Amino acid sequence: DMDALAQVCREAGVPLVSDSAQGIGAICQGRPAGSVAPVEVFSMSPSKVVTAAGGGLIATADGDLAAKLRRMRDYGKSADGQDVTAVGLSARLSEFHAAIAWLNMKRVEELRDERFALAARYREHLADLPGVAFQDVPEGDKPSGNYMMLFIGPEARADRAGVVEYLKGRDVDSRPYFYPALHRQAIFADRPGARAASLPVTEAAEAQGLALPFYNGMTDAEQDEVIDALRGSLAPPGA
Repeated sequence: DMDALAQVCREAGVPLVSDSAQGIGAICQGRPAGSVAPVEVFSMSPSKVVTAAGGGLIATADGDLAAKLRRMRDYGKSADGQDVTAVGLSARLSEFHAAIAWLNMKRVEELRDERFALAARYREHLADLPGVAFQDVPEGDKPSGNYMMLFIGPEARADRAGVVEYLKGRDVDSRPYFYPALHRQAIFADRPGARAASLPVTEAAEAQGLALPFYNGMTDAEQDEVIDALRGSLAPPGA
């Protein structure tokens, strides 16, 4: 709930920056990604639906912040490029990457909707498997289609590790996702003020989430191989 989160940040005097790395093309509470938080950061790495083969972009309606970010991406130089006025980086997008980004940005809806069709087909063929669940999408929201997630619960015929191994034996790639959860990652373990937190919903996703093969251009035959392998691992005998 970005509106509620924004209110908490306003009351605490904390800037809200949204990590929207996978979010190009998504809709949040009826609004397109990029217009939801004061600052949103997007990735355009090769694994994203809308890619520039590297780099990313930042969306903000704050003109002063936008000007500062433009300086920071070019060594902190002034607008005329003659002087260094701030600490900055060499973070300019090359013309080559910008051209790829421009072409793919024009295809956002096409790329996203193709993935929606693939996701619907996965759901159609896997929804009857005991203990298997899919990500819920709230009313007014639309994901970007970056990943296809399957959640393998305790009622499933096999646990996630067993499914991964079974798929590997069928030459189907998959990997645990949302794993490890942010609050369990090693970098935070010894930080001053760090504490063990109990986050049951997060930890369930951490334990059960599995990312399936999912890409634009995926054929029915390729998807059927994944579906058949998953059913071989998770379907009850005789199903």
